[in-house]
Amino acid sequence: MEKNKTATPDNESIEIIHYQASQGHALKNMTFLRPVFCHVLRGTKIMQLTHNKCVSGAGNLIFVAPHESILMQHITEDGGFASEIVAFPAHLLRDFNSRYADILKTAQDIATTTQLSAGLDLHEAWQKTVRALTKREHPQMIKHHFEGFLLRLAIAGYRITVCQNEKTFSQRVIDRISRSPETEPMLADIAKALFVSESTLLRRLKSEGSHFRQLKDDVYLSLAMEHVQGNQMPIKQIACLAGYSSTSRFIARFKERFGLTPGALRKVMLPDNASE
Repeated sequence: MEKNKTATPDNESIEIIHYQASQGHALKNMTFLRPVFCHVLRGTKIMQLTHNKCVSGAGNLIFVAPHESILMQHITEDGGFASEIVAFPAHLLRDFNSRYADILKTAQDIATTTQLSAGLDLHEAWQKTVRALTKREHPQMIKHHFEGFLLRLAIAGYRITVCQNEKTFSQRVIDRISRSPETEPMLADIAKALFVSESTLLRRLKSEGSHFRQLKDDVYLSLAMEHVQGNQMPIKQIACLAGYSSTSRFIARFKERFGLTPGALRKVMLPDNASE
C-alpha cells in the first residue's frame, strides 16, 4: 500500500494510491473530495450510489465524481484485492476540456461515478500515467501523461466533467476547507471567501440540511481515511490532524462514519502492521 503525491506547478497535486487488501471488506459513506479514476487490478469493486451501481472487475476503469456518498465493497479473488487510484485537481479537467473543446463536441458527458469502456490504447495511456506517478517524475511530465490519458478518453467518446456552476453551498464550503486542511477553518474566513455574510452562509447551509461544523468533520474524516489507507502514520497522529484531542473518540467517530475502525481497516489491508 503506497501513496505518491506529485505537486503540479500551482502547488496542487496529482496523487496515486496503490490499494491492496488481503480480505474482502465494505466501507460506507465514502466521499472523495476530488475527482478520481480507479483501475481494478484484482478482485471486484462494487460501488452503490443513491441512483447508480457500478460492479467492476479486473481491468475495469472507473471515474468517481467528488462529493458523492458511496457504499464501497471490495471482493477478493485469488487471495486479494488490488487497484490503482489516481486523484487530481478539478481545474486540470476544466483546463483540458477548454483546450480540447472541438474534439469533445460529440463526446458523452460523464459527471457522475461511471464505469468506462477501456480499449488497449486507453489502458496504455493509463499505465504511462501510473508509471510516471510511481517513479515520481517531474510535475510537467506527470501532467503530460495525465492529459494524454484524458485525450485518449476523449477519443474514446468520453468528456469527463466536474460541474462548478451547480455546486451547492455545502460543496463549496467543503472545497474551501479541503484546500488548506492544515489551517483551522473559521466560519468568517469561509464566508468571506464565498462573498457572503456569516449569517447568510449559515442560513444557506441550513436550507441544504448541513451545518458548518458537520462539514468540517466530513472533510477531516475523508482526509483521515486517506492517511489510514495510504500510509502508516500512527492512528493517534491521524486523530490529531483530524481535530480530535481524544484518539478513542476519533476511532469511534471513524467507525460510525465508515463502518470499520482505522485499525480494523489497516488489518484487512496490512495484517502484520495494524494497531490502534
